Amino acid sequence: MRSLLLASLALIAALAPAAQAAPSIAEAQAHYMGNRVAQAESAFAEIADDPAASPRDRSASERALARIAWLIDDRADLARPHVARALATGTDLCLTRSLAVRIDPPSGPQALLAAAELAAACDDPQRADSYRVALLDLVLERMRSDPADAWVAAYGQVLAQVVPEGAQSQPALHHRLAYAVLDGDAVAALTAWRGYFWLEGRDMPPVFADRFDSEVFPQGLGPSASLAGRLRLVDLLIRSGFGHAAEAFATQQALAERAGDDPSWISAQTYFALRRDLTAAELAANRRMARGQDATDFIAAVRSLGQQASGETEPGPMLAALGERWGLYGSVGTTSGYPSLHLGHIVQDDRREVRGFGDAAPIRYIALEGMIANGFETWLWDGAAAAGGWASGGDTIIQIRPGYADGVPAAWTISRPSPAREEALANIARLEAQDTSGDPAAPHPSVPARLRLQGIDAVATAHPDRRGFLAAYWDAILGYSIFLHEGRHVLDQRLDPAPPADQFEYRAKLTELGYSPHVRLPLATILSGVTGADNPHAVGNRRVQEALTAWIEANPDEVAGYDPARPAVLQIDKLSDEQIRAVARALDPQGPDGRITVTAD
Repeated sequence: MRSLLLASLALIAALAPAAQAAPSIAEAQAHYMGNRVAQAESAFAEIADDPAASPRDRSASERALARIAWLIDDRADLARPHVARALATGTDLCLTRSLAVRIDPPSGPQALLAAAELAAACDDPQRADSYRVALLDLVLERMRSDPADAWVAAYGQVLAQVVPEGAQSQPALHHRLAYAVLDGDAVAALTAWRGYFWLEGRDMPPVFADRFDSEVFPQGLGPSASLAGRLRLVDLLIRSGFGHAAEAFATQQALAERAGDDPSWISAQTYFALRRDLTAAELAANRRMARGQDATDFIAAVRSLGQQASGETEPGPMLAALGERWGLYGSVGTTSGYPSLHLGHIVQDDRREVRGFGDAAPIRYIALEGMIANGFETWLWDGAAAAGGWASGGDTIIQIRPGYADGVPAAWTISRPSPAREEALANIARLEAQDTSGDPAAPHPSVPARLRLQGIDAVATAHPDRRGFLAAYWDAILGYSIFLHEGRHVLDQRLDPAPPADQFEYRAKLTELGYSPHVRLPLATILSGVTGADNPHAVGNRRVQEALTAWIEANPDEVAGYDPARPAVLQIDKLSDEQIRAVARALDPQGPDGRITVTAD
């Protein structure tokens, strides 16, 4: 399973130097990210109660304690005092309010608008938009059962407040499509649809060829739309990952009363029920796992729900039936040692070929949207990181698209003079102040923070216009994390169907570093994942960091700007791109024959 780290939050998910007597935010966050919740609680509580801790650290700790109480323990009453104390610090108010509204959603349209006004006090537009999107998420969830006109109007007013740059983000485009559907605006719905899937000269991803034409929105929206047109639109929304919008639209249009026993409506109802039941089962199981309790029964529960919805009892036919009915694809089993379900909607499905090691293998490439579930760890991390994809059966590569797509416009913003870039630089400075250890096996969050910014700047230098940057950055992150990483898995599986898991991930990371054109981006992700955990990804990440540190120590004169007074591990970002690639290729068991390419049919 490929883990996609969202760097703006995940870079603090590293252990502080062991020499520190008191826990740091980084150490506490690393406990949480590693599902050591009790240790995280203790560390966060100690920081929150420490008068010597900075207001920012106390605010972050109170937020973390609130999240644990609400998300894991289902105790909003215990979460609220932590939120109040976080707000009292006067720092990072947007982050705190974004959590606060999830704990206590607005009770009505006017309360929503009042809550949205607080975005004006946010310290930068990007955080203000993140806060507004948190509100929009809550309203869309509410409108699945109550799409009253007042809610729809308030929803649109909050959406209109999103700044122009933020309006092109994936979450905002998702809500623009949902609002246009509920507002009956076919032109705006098609515009948001095109923007969400980044379409140029086409109205649809090819996977929807049999369900989409230029009239699907006009025929499904507006007062003169037919029942058949509305049901066709619901089907398209479900299959393309806009399940909540589909359910809100169905409720608004009273399709349960109007459609009766129409087969397409029965199918939609079955889907809505399946999604609700899976979400509830996953939440209950995840809460148990976060507290160290057994949740192995979750797998059986998922399979039972899948059987009810599909009418199939065996995993293969069950998945095929879910794919045929609603475009669903996923896996159920164990991820990083936890019972997990990964299930979303296919929005890209094509054939490619992976070549390497003197071998060639045809593969199926699938991109998923509208994730119903994305594993225990994604739920636990709550936006700081997410599972990004996996390789299956030696012939299939799966990408979970949302985390990738939303990170691209954010990277563009950081590449420009902006409050987001200023915050990235300030975050680097804060992390550098914490990094004092020279332990090559320990996390050093300032290093990946610098590498990521260097990688973004390199792409921006090569592609200074927005359109060119977005395309190049998308190609870069998809290239290293999906095609190189998962492509290596496919070829390794052909050589050895059951390699040691830690070797499996380590080799894939070496391939990323050996052959990525923008090597600092994968290296930033790898070093962001250096933690105290012992899962295959964490072990591979540490091995990469240790190897690069050892090379610097052995070749200090070859590192531009090397400072012998500083630990070598803190100077990994001073390596040139070619030096990083050369070290990775030298470590790879495939040696100079380790190049991998993935081409489309």
